[in-house]
Amino acid sequence: MSTLPVTFNEGTLVLVELDASNKVVALQEATDWILDLVSQFLTQGVTPQFFHQEVERAEQWRQSLTLQSQEIRRRALETAARRDEIQELEKKLRLEQEELERQNQTQIP
Repeated sequence: MSTLPVTFNEGTLVLVELDASNKVVALQEATDWILDLVSQFLTQGVTPQFFHQEVERAEQWRQSLTLQSQEIRRRALETAARRDEIQELEKKLRLEQEELERQNQTQIP
């Protein structure tokens, strides 16, 4: 394995490219890239306030999804309980029908 020459100063931002086994394949100085990226975001109106608003929006969305999920679970439990009731009623009706059929057969001369 060849070693990569490292000539970066302390505090330098770098991009590291890793292979599938997490070994360093390449290093690249990234300070200019990061500053350019930040500059682009700032010129497009991406400010700390924007990020704060997005975090708030994401939290509201998460809470909404949590409430929807709870409502879906509640409805699923209600549906399962109703299904069980219907199955019990069907079973009771079948037994009553069988009992009536037996009674009719015993009464037929």
